[in-house]
Amino acid sequence: MAENSNKKPLSTDSIDLGLDSNASSATHAHSKEESWRIAFDQLKKKLGIIRTRIEGVWDRVYPGFYLYGPAGTGKTYNVLETLDRIRECRT
Repeated sequence: MAENSNKKPLSTDSIDLGLDSNASSATHAHSKEESWRIAFDQLKKKLGIIRTRIEGVWDRVYPGFYLYGPAGTGKTYNVLETLDRIRECRT
């Protein structure tokens, strides 16, 4: 991982918004409600990472950010909403 002059790590990470059915296979069955809660918690965590990376690009901590995933998962929406929020808060 490269470093900039501020000694902050430059990210080369990418975030996949895809829902991999094998990604969180547990050894025991979950109730439907618990499965939804787990999926929602995972999504919130991924969106938090995405927002943090976008803010890092805005602040020039990271040179860029590559976001990929299946169509219809809210990639464009979340990037634009995050940029709008940054513009409102920092201008």
